[in-house]
Amino acid sequence: LIKEEVKLHLFNWTSNPRNNPINLTSQWEKQYTPKVGISKLIYNPVTSPILIQE
Repeated sequence: LIKEEVKLHLFNWTSNPRNNPINLTSQWEKQYTPKVGISKLIYNPVTSPILIQE
């Protein structure tokens, strides 16, 4: 029963992707802000939107 509930939950959760961006708290914004000593070029692929083809 638990396995089926988890399977159903994950199926429903992943089958309807969010259209709205997730609102991050200030703590998370601070965590995800690029570090000063690292080249901004490194962050380009990480911060680009995920495409359906991926």
